[in-house]
Amino acid sequence: MTDSQVWEKLERLELKLDSLLVLIDGKTQEYFTVKETADFLRCSVSSIRDKMRNGTLPFQRLGNSETSPILISRKDIGEMLK
Repeated sequence: MTDSQVWEKLERLELKLDSLLVLIDGKTQEYFTVKETADFLRCSVSSIRDKMRNGTLPFQRLGNSETSPILISRKDIGEMLK
């Protein structure tokens, strides 16, 4: 296995560990913005929006407008990762 493959595996493992720690820690915030979700999962905002669009990641708007802020539940993020 090359060094780059080892680093990729370590990064994936770190991401999974970070996700588990957030799910275990009851003191973390309950909702994330799209950007916070992308940062947490270490992926792009467009990837999160794709998951929202195809129904993989549920979300809530803080209003009725298409420009209303979007919030994503920590619980829903955990369910998506299963």
